[in-house]
Amino acid sequence: MLGAPGRAWADQSGATRTRPSWIWLGTQLVPSPEVLVGEGGVRAGLRWQLTPLLFSWGLSRRVPRWRSWIVEPLARHAGSAELHASPGLILGEPTRALVRAGGRVYAPLAEHGEALSASFGASYQQLAGQGAVALEGGLYFLFGILGVQVSHTVGQRSAARSIFTLSVRYF
Repeated sequence: MLGAPGRAWADQSGATRTRPSWIWLGTQLVPSPEVLVGEGGVRAGLRWQLTPLLFSWGLSRRVPRWRSWIVEPLARHAGSAELHASPGLILGEPTRALVRAGGRVYAPLAEHGEALSASFGASYQQLAGQGAVALEGGLYFLFGILGVQVSHTVGQRSAARSIFTLSVRYF
């Protein structure tokens, strides 16, 4: 393993809590590269993802099902539903911010999601004052660390109509 997501401790009620470690914080700064196709042609981009809330049903019942901010790959890819925010940058002249927020469901396809899992979701994206709804799908492998996501805006022309992302996420 590359390192623990955080340090665990038991609070006064006996529940296990996790706080971020420096390794976890460092991995969150690594963006996922993406290619955006839209009205302005093809552009490169960078994407980060935040998971404020996740519910996992694919884990043992003895393990807490709810996660907030720090999510282990097994909890995500063994079967879960999440709310996410994905800030990003579209590189070029000019560099622009792209903000997405939405929901996603993960389903294990092989070996409880460790070998292969899939996701389906929807998000709202905001770019240069223009909003659009996008549908997305993804495939993940190598314990969910690497994956490919594709999103496409629904019924609207956009500077980011289709987005292809190489998802690189450790937690």
